[in-house]
Amino acid sequence: MKSIWTRAGRLAVFPALFFLPSQVFAEDICAALDRMVDVALERGSEASASIGDAEACGVALQADGKAPYCYWSFPLRAQEARSAFSRLESDLRTCLGSGLPYLPDQDVNHPDSYTAGSFQTNEAEIAISLKDKAALNQTLVFLRVGQRPKTD
Repeated sequence: MKSIWTRAGRLAVFPALFFLPSQVFAEDICAALDRMVDVALERGSEASASIGDAEACGVALQADGKAPYCYWSFPLRAQEARSAFSRLESDLRTCLGSGLPYLPDQDVNHPDSYTAGSFQTNEAEIAISLKDKAALNQTLVFLRVGQRPKTD
């Protein structure tokens, strides 16, 4: 079984557990996710909070701690972006186990289209989103990892 990821006219075919172009295929997406979780839980180095060939990765500071993120950009409303988002969700299910539910985000009043959801482990929240940014003429696929929201 193969996964196809297209970005800016570039086509790559790789093994099913991977979803990103180029160098990321040399590493396991699950290992990259583990490193991002470690950063969110302040057990790892911020320098390790990245995934291969992401357009950009960083660490945002939030009220409850650090939140490593990565994103990939595509032409506005490109089918490749939707395919990448679906593949990311599928790959995260593989990494996290099929028993962990995917929680769709609540609808938001957003001028461009927006689809989001998350997985919650005992310690972390792994959020993904697909955002059309008309002003940028791009569609973005985001992956963000943070500490699981505290429940009282």
